[in-house]
Amino acid sequence: MKVSTIAVALFAGLIASTEYVAAGEQHMTQHGMLKRRAQNESHQGHGFWSHSSSSSSHKTHGMTKSHGASKSHSSAKSSSTSSPHHKGQPGDDVLVVETREGKVRGTYNATSEVYSWLGVPFGQDTGGANRYMAPKPAQKYSGIRDATHYGWSCPQHGSPESRVAAGLFGLSVEVFDYATQSEDCLNVNIQVGKNLWKKFHASNGTYRAPVWLNFYGGSYEWGSNRIELYHADNIVNNDDVVVVSANFRNWIFGYPLAPQLHPGRNENNDEYAGSNPGLKDVDLAIEWVHKNIARFGGNPDSITIGGTSTGACSADNWAYAHYNKPTANRVKGIILQSGSMTSLGRYFVANNSDHFTESDSSWNLVAKEVGCGTGNNQRQFRCMQHKPWRQVMDATLATNAKFMLSVDNITAFNDYFDRLEQRRFVDIPMLIGNNKDEGNAFLIHQADLTNFLGPIITAEVWVCPASVQAHIREGLAPTWRYRFSPSFYIPNTPKKYQELLSYHGSDTAYAWGSWRPLRYIAVNSTSSDPSPLVTYPVPTDNNYVRGKIAQVYREANVQFVKDPYNGLYSFHGGWPRYRKNTRSIGDIGYQNDVEHPFRLTGSWEVDGLCPLTNQEINANNLKYKPGFERVRSYLV
Repeated sequence: MKVSTIAVALFAGLIASTEYVAAGEQHMTQHGMLKRRAQNESHQGHGFWSHSSSSSSHKTHGMTKSHGASKSHSSAKSSSTSSPHHKGQPGDDVLVVETREGKVRGTYNATSEVYSWLGVPFGQDTGGANRYMAPKPAQKYSGIRDATHYGWSCPQHGSPESRVAAGLFGLSVEVFDYATQSEDCLNVNIQVGKNLWKKFHASNGTYRAPVWLNFYGGSYEWGSNRIELYHADNIVNNDDVVVVSANFRNWIFGYPLAPQLHPGRNENNDEYAGSNPGLKDVDLAIEWVHKNIARFGGNPDSITIGGTSTGACSADNWAYAHYNKPTANRVKGIILQSGSMTSLGRYFVANNSDHFTESDSSWNLVAKEVGCGTGNNQRQFRCMQHKPWRQVMDATLATNAKFMLSVDNITAFNDYFDRLEQRRFVDIPMLIGNNKDEGNAFLIHQADLTNFLGPIITAEVWVCPASVQAHIREGLAPTWRYRFSPSFYIPNTPKKYQELLSYHGSDTAYAWGSWRPLRYIAVNSTSSDPSPLVTYPVPTDNNYVRGKIAQVYREANVQFVKDPYNGLYSFHGGWPRYRKNTRSIGDIGYQNDVEHPFRLTGSWEVDGLCPLTNQEINANNLKYKPGFERVRSYLV
C-alpha cells in the first residue's frame, strides 16, 4: 500500500472521530452564539453602535452616508494610523489625494513614518439589489472623504472554529463583531513610506514605486484588510514599495451557490458575470488600483498581486480567469504563499455537477431559514437579496450551511490542472512556496500525529502541487520557489499549539513584518490534547531568532515585488529561477539557523514524499477533499 493511501485512510479516520472545536468552544452552541448576537443587535437599533475590545486598539463610533458613499467617523487607531493633527505632522497638502472618484484625506504616523489612506472605496454598497451580483465601481463624491480610519469589513462567518483560528494567530476576534461589518465594504487600505512619498512629490509625481496588492486568506469564510497581519508599516518604511490591501466578499455573500446564478440558467443572459461575486470583487480591486495608484506614488505598470492561503488561491485564479483577455496586462507578478488553484484551492470549488436546487442545498437551507422558501426562482432570489444581512449570516450558522466557489467557467473552473498543463494562464513571473509543516493545521487537536501524518498531508496538499506548477512554468516567465522552514510560535501560545511548528498561515506575519505585537488570544478554555512524541528543532518565541528570519522572508517578497523578472537573482548571494533537480529552492529559516537564514536546496529534499507523476499528484490531492470541510475554518 502506498504511503499516500495510508495517509488518506488515517486522515479520513481522524476526520470521522475528532471534533474540530476546542473544548471551551463546544458549549458555545449555535443557539447561544445567535442569542448573544441578537442581544448585541438589540443595543444597535438601526445604527452603528459603539464598540471597544480589550485585545484591540480599534474603536468605531459611527458611519454616515455622504454623497453616495459611506464616511467613517470612527476613532480607530493602530500602529499604522495616528491623528493627522499631531505637532510636526505634514500638512493637508500631502495628506489629500485626488482619486478618480474624489478626494481622500489620509493620515501620517510620525513613529513609523508611514502615510496611510484607509477605507478608500473601490466599489459600491453590495447590499440590497446588489447582493450576490458583480460589484459596481465606486461612485464619484464631492468634498474630501476622511480616510484616516479603517472602513467596514465585509460580513464574516464567525464560527467557533474561525474564532479559535483567529486567536491562534494572535488576531483580535473584533473582526467577527457585527459592529465592524457592513455590505458597504469594498474598500482598500493604501500605505506609503515617508521616503517614497518625498521622492514622489520632489519629482512632481514622476517617481513611482512598485505596488504589492494583497488579498487576505480565511477559507473564503472570513478575513478583512483591517486584520493585524496586514499592517504594512514594516514593509513600506524600509522599501520603496506601495502596499494595498483589498476587501472582498466572503461566505454566502461572495460565493452563494445560488441556483439562479448557475451558468445553465444564464446561457442567453448577455449581462451574466458569473456565480462568484467575491472573485469579481478581486477583479474590480485590481482595476481600481491600476487606475488610481499613480496618485499615491505607485506604478500602475508594476503591480504584483498575492496573498496567503485562499488569498493566494484568489491571486492564482485571476491568472486563469484573465488568460488571453485585455485585462491580463494589469498585473506583472504573482506571489502565492501556501495556496494555488491546483492545491488548496481545489477544496473550495463545488462539484461541477451541482445545480444547487435540492431542498437541502446550502442555499435553500438558508433561504428556508430566513423565510424565502425553496422555490429556486427569481422571487426567492430577490427575497434573499433583501433580507437583513445579519439574519442571512446567522442562518448560515444555524443551519450549518457551507459555501464555496461554484464553476461558471467565467470566474472559476473545474479543470485547473488541465489549464495548468496546457499553459492557459497569464504568463508572468511568480514567487510560489509553502511552509515546512503546513499539514499540521489539519491536526490542530491531534498534535501526536504531526510527526507522521503532518508531512504527508503537507506534501500532497501543498508541496507536490507547487512542485508541478513550478515545473510546468519552466521556460516561461521566471518562477522562484521557496520553503518557509522555521519553528516559531507567538508568545502565550499553549504548549500543544507550539508543537504545530510552521503550520499553514503561520508565516504571514513574518512576510509582512507584523509579527512583533501579536500574542496568542485564548478563546475561552482549551482542552488537553496529546503532544508529538518528538519535536525538532525545538520551537521558539525568541524575538532575536524570529526577527532575523522574518527580515529575510520579508526581503524576499519585497525584492520580488520591486522587480518580478530580475529582483531575486542576486538575493542573498544568488537565487536562480526554479529548475527541477537543481539547487534552486530558497529555504528560509531552516532549523532556526540565524547565521544562515537563507540557503538553497533542491527538490530531492523538499519533494521527497511526492508521487512520481503529475497525474498521481492530481489524483492523490483530490482524495482529501471529502473530509476537508471539517477543518477548513482553521485555515487562515
